[in-house]
Amino acid sequence: MNVVNAARRFSGIHLGIISPASQFQDLRLKGLVLEQVVKFDPLPYAKARRAVFDMCLVGTNTDPLLMFLLQIKDARLVWLANPAEPDVWDAVDNWKANGSVSVALSNGTTHIFNIPYRYRTDESFRALRHNIRLAVDLLTADAIALLAAGALDEYEFPGLPAPKLLTACLVYTPGVDDTLKTLGYEAKWDAQAYEFCARKSLVVLRRWYYQLHSDARRLPLLAGSHVLSIPDVWQGA
Repeated sequence: MNVVNAARRFSGIHLGIISPASQFQDLRLKGLVLEQVVKFDPLPYAKARRAVFDMCLVGTNTDPLLMFLLQIKDARLVWLANPAEPDVWDAVDNWKANGSVSVALSNGTTHIFNIPYRYRTDESFRALRHNIRLAVDLLTADAIALLAAGALDEYEFPGLPAPKLLTACLVYTPGVDDTLKTLGYEAKWDAQAYEFCARKSLVVLRRWYYQLHSDARRLPLLAGSHVLSIPDVWQGA
């Protein structure tokens, strides 16, 4: 996708969160819940017999990002997570201990999905977790660039059918919030649009557009299709 066209259609960064189960009135939940607001009705997917959840690495111009991926039937949900944030790894440890991940998808009402979770033992994940040189601000900027360009929209994941519905967001954490503010974004809940996102003011957005236009040649990963480094996808029951 051309980065200039991506800038023209860019309206903000959709945000997802990691919430304690105590915030939901559902006794089936425990630990930490991965949440995202979606534009489709999750109800038809609530009784799906099969789902896929996996944690992958996403290559960037700096260090890799973490990606949590959920596919239920023809719907695919993506969360880009900053590996420099302790909250992200706390969630991974929690899902490992529970043997499952709880996902909350909201569109007016919230629907809960409990999906088997297989912890990744690849050396690449361990190395990333213990990399003390990870920079929250640079990784957050990389995640914003990927989401703004729609770089994940048409990527083919091995073993998974192409989705008819796809939503992607950035996991909102304290360090991500600090970087968003530094870059001129305001993260807030939009009750009218029913979405949680970070947007820039019109003045800042114009400045961002012209900077992106001038820097386009230095952002080859946004124009190419081979952005991800994906391990084999695990298919859960």
